[in-house]
Amino acid sequence: MSEYAKIDTLFDRGADFKVDVTRVRRPEFAAIDRWRVDEKLDGMNIRLILRDDPDAPAEVRGRTDRATVPDGVRRAATDHLRWNPSNLHPGQVGLVVYGEGLGPKVNGNPHRLDHCEFRVFDVRPLIARSFETGHVDEAEVVATHISYNECLGRWLERVDVRAVAVALGLAMVPEIAVTPRNDIVWAVRVREGADAIQRPDSPWRGLGGGFEGVVCRPLTELRTPRGDRVVWKLKVRDF
Repeated sequence: MSEYAKIDTLFDRGADFKVDVTRVRRPEFAAIDRWRVDEKLDGMNIRLILRDDPDAPAEVRGRTDRATVPDGVRRAATDHLRWNPSNLHPGQVGLVVYGEGLGPKVNGNPHRLDHCEFRVFDVRPLIARSFETGHVDEAEVVATHISYNECLGRWLERVDVRAVAVALGLAMVPEIAVTPRNDIVWAVRVREGADAIQRPDSPWRGLGGGFEGVVCRPLTELRTPRGDRVVWKLKVRDF
């Protein structure tokens, strides 16, 4: 299984299902001040699975294997793909590229696109099971194996995700800023469109229509004591 896990909201929710800004959901979220902020695009979670066999076609799947992927999103992810298996590192037998599928017939098309797009936000390598375990997320080897001979490696750092996207000829989700948590909460809370923040130097200016919210990660990959990734989301409609 290579499904993308659901991301926690920054805050717990009250009885009205709105967030309670006095109750941060996880202690790790409260302990870190500065976060790397991406726009949370409102589309369909997509997995692009690439193998080390140059003759193997790219697989395009939804968040689950049962999800139906629109043809336009499938073409957006693969039509201009530049996949070269020789770029894989030793022990790697492929990549799982996670991204957002957008456009007509996708989740109501809130970004008002006239064409489909695929935007990358995360990458994990596929590792040969015979390779040394130091390159593998050992807590997930059994639970997340793709096949008998493969398992998922560790999540790539942001700079490496960006390098993979560039090498494949794929666009990233919009990267907004690295900024304190309280500034992020304020920016999402005061707006239903990025134009609510008027400073000319604001990193929040210029975002497209249909702004849904943000996904925030620490500056380097971190895990909780339970082994979960430290990452959170916050949406305009949470307030």
